[in-house]
Amino acid sequence: MTRIGPLVLNHALASAGIDDDFFVLWPPIVLAALTIGDLDLAERLSPVTAGLPGQRPPAVAAQWHRLRGVLAAARGDDPQVVEAEMRAGVEEPARWLFLRHREDEAAPLHAAARATYANIGATSWLAKLDAWQTSLHGRPTASSTPLQDSMS
Repeated sequence: MTRIGPLVLNHALASAGIDDDFFVLWPPIVLAALTIGDLDLAERLSPVTAGLPGQRPPAVAAQWHRLRGVLAAARGDDPQVVEAEMRAGVEEPARWLFLRHREDEAAPLHAAARATYANIGATSWLAKLDAWQTSLHGRPTASSTPLQDSMS
């Protein structure tokens, strides 16, 4: 694993970058490194870190946050950081679904992320959710769709 994992990842990056099927291939390699207890390797297998937010495909961004949470848990980091990363991983697919007019699928994911942010006092993350909602609909909260209900 310690030799083949980086080779597979480098091949995937060279052939398609972080688009295409990268979000499917990459997480199992990182999780395998965690399974064998090689935290350093798991960290090195996170090339997405160099990409700027907004330049990562939504599926990759979601996996990136989820894997950061898993890695933070494996290192014994602050549980609030771990949970925030895991919830951010949930928020990303919710946003992707919502932008594709799949609000019914997105609503429970967004509600879960929002509840966690409120529980851990992540007011800046809550403000970002509200700002995103405002940019879409001109208002931070409303009750006309399930997603909007979950965000109020």
